[in-house]
Amino acid sequence: MNPSLPEDFAARLDRLESLDSIRQLASKYALAIDVRDLDAVVSLYVEDIRTGPGTRGRAALKDVFDRVLRGFTATSHQVQNHVIEFDDADNAQGLVTCRCEHEVQTTQGPRWVVLQNLYHDRYRRDKGRWYFRARVQNRLYATALEDPPTGPLKDRWPDTAPAAAPFHDPFDAWREFWGEQAPDADLPAWTAEDNFIHRLRRSDKLPALARHIAKAHAEARTAAPDSKDEPAP
Repeated sequence: MNPSLPEDFAARLDRLESLDSIRQLASKYALAIDVRDLDAVVSLYVEDIRTGPGTRGRAALKDVFDRVLRGFTATSHQVQNHVIEFDDADNAQGLVTCRCEHEVQTTQGPRWVVLQNLYHDRYRRDKGRWYFRARVQNRLYATALEDPPTGPLKDRWPDTAPAAAPFHDPFDAWREFWGEQAPDADLPAWTAEDNFIHRLRRSDKLPALARHIAKAHAEARTAAPDSKDEPAP
C-alpha cells in the first residue's frame, strides 16, 4: 500500500482527485500568465491571499501581477517536476520546477532571458476547490541566451548586477555533497513514511526569498506601470 495515501477508500479517492487538482493549479498558472489573463491567474489563489505588508486579497494580487508582467513583452512558463505532500485533507505543499522564458526590453535593446525556477508552494482547499495559499520562487539561474550561467553568480538579469541564485539554499544535502558543511550525523535514514518535502528541506517552513529578488519584488510594488525592470513571476 502506498503510505502517502489514506487507508479508507473514499479518502484514497479524494486524495487522488486532490493530487490532480493541485497539479492543474501549476499548469493553469503557467498558461494564464503567458496569455496575460490576470483574472484567471488570481482566481487560482485563496481569497485572503497576502500580497505584501498589510495588503491581502485577489484585487491587490492582480495589481501586483499587472505591474510585474508589463515588464515583459512575451513569456513562456514550462512546468516540469511537481512533488506534492499533504499536511491534512485540506492543506498541502509542493515543489514545482519550471523553465521560464521572457522577452525583456533592456538598455541594450530587446533580450530573451531564460531562468530555471523552483516554486515552494502551499495549497489550501476551500469549499471543495484547491488554491494556492503561498508561492515562493527560488532560481537556479537567470540569464540572457548569449550569456551562459556558468560560475557562482548565476542570476544575471539584464541591467542588474550578477548575483548568487538561491536555488540550492534550502537544501543542506547540496552543501554536504560538496563538503561545504558536515553531514548531520543525527539525521535518520529516509523512510517511505517521510514527508518528502519536509525531509528534502529538513524543515516544514517555506524558505526565505533571496534578498535581491525580494528587493526587486518590493520595487515592483511601487514602480510605475510601464516599468521594464521588474522581477519575473
